[in-house]
Amino acid sequence: MLEMNGRGSSRCALAAAGGAALLLFGSAGCATKKHVRQVIAPVETRVSELEARNRSLQGSVTELEASVARTDERAMEADSKAARAGEEAARASQAAASAGQAAANAGQAAANAQQMAGRNQARLDGVESALANLDHYTLAAEERILFGFDRWQLSGEAKARIGRIAADLQGKSGYVFEIQGFTDHTGASAYNLELSRKRAQAVVR
Repeated sequence: MLEMNGRGSSRCALAAAGGAALLLFGSAGCATKKHVRQVIAPVETRVSELEARNRSLQGSVTELEASVARTDERAMEADSKAARAGEEAARASQAAASAGQAAANAGQAAANAQQMAGRNQARLDGVESALANLDHYTLAAEERILFGFDRWQLSGEAKARIGRIAADLQGKSGYVFEIQGFTDHTGASAYNLELSRKRAQAVVR
């Protein structure tokens, strides 16, 4: 083998070189696949982790959205209750104002009634005093007012006479007026009594 010529040696060397080249290429190819797997595996793991994290975040977002929806619902319910409470407060305030006005009106009516009662009491006291001293009075004048048959309305002449009497006594004190109504004796007693009362009231008015 040592006696091989240079060309043969060259072929042998080429073959050896070729074999070495093929072997080296094969080794390089195997190292690249392993390297790719080593690089991709952590990436895939990271992607899986990120996907899991994303699913967890999506679940949290869903829960938050549900919580926000519940909060909005409670807020709307609270607003509705507040609105109803405001309406009830307004009605209560209006009722209180109406009650206050009614109380004020009642107070004014009571004051007016008390004032009127005072005036009536003064008049009653005057009448009682006059009646107590009735024996000391003497008849100063007597007027007769005539009515039509079965009638109690005053005629124009009768009204004029009553007006003159009132004008003569205006501004004078110490007088007592006694007004009596009369009828004839025909008819029922109850009817005549009512007719007498109506005639006396017509003169008073």
